[in-house]
Amino acid sequence: MDAYGATCDVEEIGMADVRAFLGVRCVSVQEIKGKEQQRTSGDFRIIKDDEALNVEVKIEEKWTGNLFLETFSNRSREWYKDGWIYYCKADILLYYFLDVGILLSISLKQLQDWAVFEKDGMFDLPHVAQTKRKQRNATWGRIVPVEHLKKQEIQITEYSKNEQGIFIEVSSE
Repeated sequence: MDAYGATCDVEEIGMADVRAFLGVRCVSVQEIKGKEQQRTSGDFRIIKDDEALNVEVKIEEKWTGNLFLETFSNRSREWYKDGWIYYCKADILLYYFLDVGILLSISLKQLQDWAVFEKDGMFDLPHVAQTKRKQRNATWGRIVPVEHLKKQEIQITEYSKNEQGIFIEVSSE
């Protein structure tokens, strides 16, 4: 299987779990359609506790203890395209790790404020090219340890998928 196919499989499996997670917790869950709208608004529009929120989803195959904050979605010597950490306007970032069933719900605005504007934000952390899968575009980002984020004033709730496939809240920072 090629890299694109493998990525699609991981994404498909992860999105099914995320849909189930949102379906249990929200009054309404709508997938956002359209590439440009999805790029800026996220993957889902939900209604929870009488509040409409946009949700961006990131899925990783394996737990590393880190998040990859995309700074460039396409980078070359001549030009670049900003990564989602700069342009996404969703309210919530759901970051899901398939192998361990850990789902982190993070305030995206707080994450972006810390990453971009704080003195101890992401700019001192490793800036690396994504090399896990071969792809045409050069994706770059910052590697941010989850434990480091938990020490910041960023709202993070951790859920763990149990044997029955139900996500249970483990901690809330």
